[in-house]
Amino acid sequence: MLSKHMARAALAVGLTTLTLAAQAAVDLTINVTPVTQPLYLNDTTSITVNLENQGTTGMGAAGEFEVTLPAEMHFTAVPANCTAGPAPVQAMTCSFAALAAGAQSSQSFQAQADVLYPSSNNVPGNPYLYILAAITNDGAGAPGRSYQTGAFYIDPRPAAVAPVPTLETWGLGVLSLLIGAAAMRRRRRPA
Repeated sequence: MLSKHMARAALAVGLTTLTLAAQAAVDLTINVTPVTQPLYLNDTTSITVNLENQGTTGMGAAGEFEVTLPAEMHFTAVPANCTAGPAPVQAMTCSFAALAAGAQSSQSFQAQADVLYPSSNNVPGNPYLYILAAITNDGAGAPGRSYQTGAFYIDPRPAAVAPVPTLETWGLGVLSLLIGAAAMRRRRRPA
């Protein structure tokens, strides 16, 4: 027969197991696609935030996530489902629909590279930039996972290379006629 102490321990273990199972039912992940390199100063790049419910149960309500750019960039537009921070817009909070178990959702943004490194955002000598994304509401009002992209940087645009002068089509024709005439002249000379 189980003692009261062992029964309480068994009950506590059972409650813990139920609590962990309930927490794992909705399992939201977030990630951001890598920034394509080279990213040149004043160029615009596409940023995609991906959300996925890897749990076994759907979300009960819609959620929110936040995406933050480094100080060297700004968003060029604010989607209807997002609330922007102060201008220049470097942070946005966006809503997303409740995700069923195994469902995914993506949101794409456009951002412009404004400043070369280093800036006040970076430790001197560390030119690498990151985009941060975090679930701020998992559908139950609690914060969730966060994600930081791989490092990227903003390049100065390379100097334009002057085009190499080339012969136009007519110039090539005249040159081939001259070469042909010179070859014919050599053949006609008596030996």
